[in-house]
Amino acid sequence: MIFYQGVIALNKEIEVMVKSLKYLPDVFMLMLFGYAFDEYRNRLQEFIEKQDLEGRVVFYGKFLSQELLGTISQCYISTALYGRNKINNCLHDLLLKFLVI
Repeated sequence: MIFYQGVIALNKEIEVMVKSLKYLPDVFMLMLFGYAFDEYRNRLQEFIEKQDLEGRVVFYGKFLSQELLGTISQCYISTALYGRNKINNCLHDLLLKFLVI
């Protein structure tokens, strides 16, 4: 499983993560934990369908940090993708990912 935690928004490069699934074996799934605005979530769902990746991307919505530990331990990859010049909160996110490992 591939794990993403945080706001699900345009500037988080979620489409890149979704598209990467096409290059991985079918056993890999993308698990998205975090809040997504309805308009962007709908747009992302359409993108997932166009990529023929339904069933390999799961939206979990809001979460409590304590609830994530069991899920994180089952994941092979944790992501922290940012577009060019989008470094706000990047260090925090990367440290969180490495501390969990």
